[in-house]
Amino acid sequence: MDMKQSFNHFAIQFLSAILLGLLLVALHSRILGGFFAIFVPKFASPWELSKLIYWPMLGSVLFTRQAKTSAWEPGRAAACLVLTPMALFLLCWCLSLLNLSSGVYVLLWILVMAAGMLAATMGDADRKLSPVWLVLAVALGMAVSLLSLYLRTVWAFIPNFIHGGEK
Repeated sequence: MDMKQSFNHFAIQFLSAILLGLLLVALHSRILGGFFAIFVPKFASPWELSKLIYWPMLGSVLFTRQAKTSAWEPGRAAACLVLTPMALFLLCWCLSLLNLSSGVYVLLWILVMAAGMLAATMGDADRKLSPVWLVLAVALGMAVSLLSLYLRTVWAFIPNFIHGGEK
């Protein structure tokens, strides 16, 4: 793939991920519980905001992946799908101590999303680690889902920085 095609593919993936994330933000007030609460942040905590990276990146990578003659190698995309939400989580958690405006978090979300999507499109991943990253990406999706559905009832002992202080 040449440089222009790489940039075009990145641009399409990035814009689709941003649009999916904005759709999730728009649905925030409409979806209060149930199955679809897995995808939408319920409140402004670092863990819940990491949903704005995980689900849009997953959707973008799956819907815009390029058809190749060989089997699709999800290694680098899966690695970025694990590392990018964790990076946003840690950055938001550290910055929450500073009481910054919401605009700073939106800018941070866009920058972290861009870095994750760019890393996912650069080069080839180590094929030996592809299954490991794929398992970790699925495990993170399951953790996001389970914590979204059962956070208040089952895991009340989770520290304040994960569930934003609501009980």
